[in-house]
Amino acid sequence: MKYTLTILLLLATTLLNAQIDSVNDLLRMATEKEEANDYDGALPFYEMALRLEPKNAQIYCDRASAYQARELYREAKNDFDRAILLDVKNAKYYNRRAILFNQLNYSEYAIRDADKAIEYAGDNFDEKSLAYYERAEAKMHNGSLESALQDYDSSLANNPIKATEMGALLSSASVLGDLGRNKEAITRLETLVTKHPDFTAGYNNLGFQYIQDAQYKKAVETFDALIKVIDARGKETYEVDGAIIEAGSAENAAPLNNRGFAKFKLGDKKGALKDINASLKMDPDNPYAYKNRALVYIADKKTKDACADLQKALDLGYTKAYGNEVQELVYQHCKK
Repeated sequence: MKYTLTILLLLATTLLNAQIDSVNDLLRMATEKEEANDYDGALPFYEMALRLEPKNAQIYCDRASAYQARELYREAKNDFDRAILLDVKNAKYYNRRAILFNQLNYSEYAIRDADKAIEYAGDNFDEKSLAYYERAEAKMHNGSLESALQDYDSSLANNPIKATEMGALLSSASVLGDLGRNKEAITRLETLVTKHPDFTAGYNNLGFQYIQDAQYKKAVETFDALIKVIDARGKETYEVDGAIIEAGSAENAAPLNNRGFAKFKLGDKKGALKDINASLKMDPDNPYAYKNRALVYIADKKTKDACADLQKALDLGYTKAYGNEVQELVYQHCKK
């Protein structure tokens, strides 16, 4: 990367004032920058550290992660490559490169790196469980669902850290759903929200699985819990049909819409319409919400309003995203 003379002079002044005399000081400063999401600011410290220790594989790995956060993927891969060349049997470096490959959808390369990480992890369960997880992610992307599920199970069996466990439970539930094993998917997601009650994606996917399994009351309860988690982060106020609605943020748009659909399936059309309207106030470009509101209007025999919403859903790309349900509803209710 190119840095201006001004940045270099400022960096030199900072280093002088801090009386830096070791690589550890440089790495500490880089870490502080990264914790503040200032990855551009972290990179010069890594470069200076590498001038002092040009064969330190860990520094290359750390700088690669900073490059990756900046979406400088070629530079990230080059640094991961250097780290591996300097420490060829370190499972951590293979795992970090596998993460990069998965991010770029280079599944076969991710699988190869995960294989190496599993081979070299030994008794390092953090790296072993992560390697199984990354390999599972790559296999899922390739469509090898049964094999991916086995790797997710292996990841969970190797005492994973919190983030890996959360990812493995969430993704394996998705695979089980794709395989038509909804009951097992629900069990995993129930475990996920019990063990990690602040993980919003767990609630969202669990509510969706309940809907798929026609457990609409449980779906409503799950989206209630999700909205409470989101609201706890801070509230925003919306006016919908003359009523004041408080919600955590636009993040509530999806669970409100999904809860509205579940309420509709339970026969609560008034509650469904309130939720869907609130969702659309936050996210007016969600075609799924227009489709759901159209269903309520159809049930209330408000055909004109329903057809307007169905057309809006089509205009927003519902067919491409979700299938032909809206077109079928238009044919049934809107064609004269």
